[in-house]
Amino acid sequence: MIGGGAAGLFIGIMGVGRYAQVSPGLFALPSFLGEKGISNLIYAIIGCAIAFIVSFIISFILGIDEPKEDVKLNEQKEIKLDDEEIFAPLKGQVISLDKVNDSVFSSGSLGKGMAIIPSEGKIYAPADGTISAFFETGHAIGVTSKHGAEILIHVGIDTVNLKGKYFYPKVKQNEQVKKGELLLEFDLNKMKEEGYDCTTMIIVTNSQQYTSVQSVKIDEADKNKELMILTI
Repeated sequence: MIGGGAAGLFIGIMGVGRYAQVSPGLFALPSFLGEKGISNLIYAIIGCAIAFIVSFIISFILGIDEPKEDVKLNEQKEIKLDDEEIFAPLKGQVISLDKVNDSVFSSGSLGKGMAIIPSEGKIYAPADGTISAFFETGHAIGVTSKHGAEILIHVGIDTVNLKGKYFYPKVKQNEQVKKGELLLEFDLNKMKEEGYDCTTMIIVTNSQQYTSVQSVKIDEADKNKELMILTI
């Protein structure tokens, strides 16, 4: 802006005129040839030179604030430190939530998450935290992590109809738990024999509080494997 102002002042004082309507730029210099002769063009060229030179000098003196690469890397590391890891609460085959045979879960209306087709009847804590809800029927558990993630673990579809049959809780509501701690056992084979779909949903019910709820790409889940990464 300073360079352009200085050049504009010069060509204004010298009475430089343009004789054709063209887009501004160096290729427009021939448009300054006219009745004032070659001097008009020379003054226009001098004006361009003033704009370039003054801009260079001012930029050299004042400098240009540009973020350094190492600063950007540090910022990325800080973001990663804010991520929260949610581990798989049971062993089995991982599937995306939209493949669950229940629109309440597959639509994502309860929150983002994943589902696991269990290979054994044990539910473990997906993170350090508190048992915020434990349904009397035993089919669903709410865990609030120490960082505030609200995780719903729902064992099977329509298993509320079992009214607690085949479910054996190992912890109680409001109890503090550690990642990997056994929360619940259920008789997987008996449930299957009665025709129940035992697909277990792991939902972050406060997903809207996170900028990203990212699923880890794994085919087989276990209690020591990451399932989701939450970014604030």
